[in-house]
Amino acid sequence: MIPHPSGADEESHAGAGDLAVGLTRAFWPWAVFVALVLAFFGFLLWGANRPDDPAVEGGARTVATPDDGLAFTEERRSVGEDCLELLVADDATERASGLRHRESELQRVDGMLFVSGEPTDTPFTMSGVVEPLQIGFYDAAGQPIGGHAMDPCPDEVGCPSYPPEDPWSFALETAPGGLPDGPLGGSCPA
Repeated sequence: MIPHPSGADEESHAGAGDLAVGLTRAFWPWAVFVALVLAFFGFLLWGANRPDDPAVEGGARTVATPDDGLAFTEERRSVGEDCLELLVADDATERASGLRHRESELQRVDGMLFVSGEPTDTPFTMSGVVEPLQIGFYDAAGQPIGGHAMDPCPDEVGCPSYPPEDPWSFALETAPGGLPDGPLGGSCPA
């Protein structure tokens, strides 16, 4: 021990920095343990909210189409007395693409349902579509408000437009003769 100038012996004391280092060393293993436990439970909770088959959730599944990489939701919807398997275009990019350049889509599904966030009078065109289609327009309650038989326009130039009679909230495109009579309903059983 080194004598203190006052003549009194003083024991050496740890400074604030030494104390922080000591506490960090003491609690570091506990902090790692708590972080691992929280990560484990977070992983369990995340997995509990996922379906067994991620392609199927609540009767709907997401289907990527090879032509442009868009991933449309696929779901079963009632139309009148029928239940149809439909691709759903519910954002601006999907609605703009629609069934363009998708010759094979209507061989595996019954049609495409276009969902607008608000009633709109936006017309449809067959630009880039090589097969004839039928379209039905529906209001926000799912009641039919008109429709058209639409001719293909593969050249994408000078294509006619097919406007609704009244603003639509839903539009349903099917192969000719594939559009059932009646209102557009909700999900139907698989």
